[in-house]
Amino acid sequence: MNNQPTTPAYSELYLKDAQENIAWAFEYGVLGLGFSLETFVKKWLSFKYIDLIEMGDPHFISGMSGIELSWLVAGLENQELVDIGFSPSENYWTGFVASLYQWSRNVTYKEIFSQVTAKDFLYMYPTFHEEDITNVLEEIDRRLEKK
Repeated sequence: MNNQPTTPAYSELYLKDAQENIAWAFEYGVLGLGFSLETFVKKWLSFKYIDLIEMGDPHFISGMSGIELSWLVAGLENQELVDIGFSPSENYWTGFVASLYQWSRNVTYKEIFSQVTAKDFLYMYPTFHEEDITNVLEEIDRRLEKK
């Protein structure tokens, strides 16, 4: 990865919705559906509409909740809603950061997670979750450059 500016993957108008919905999909996939973060990321990467999410298709990044998105990703329908509370964890943070990185660098999620695993995100969380978000984006850049 170089540090030259790239064209974002889709309009910034959708970024906030995308980050929140993707973050909640990761959070709910783990806490509500019972997957490990690693397993949910595998499901995320094999989701048949991942390319539409990467291009910013409004149906997936704004037209449904993160919970609905997690159900789709997991291949589940009509699930009973599980109350997971409202205290975002490292799962939420992983989805939030990955979606921002994907958007800002205009790369695929497969590119990101093939080099920075779910375990890597969990390892980075204690250090980076309260820092300026650009610090973790730069750390991901460094990790992608090394590999």
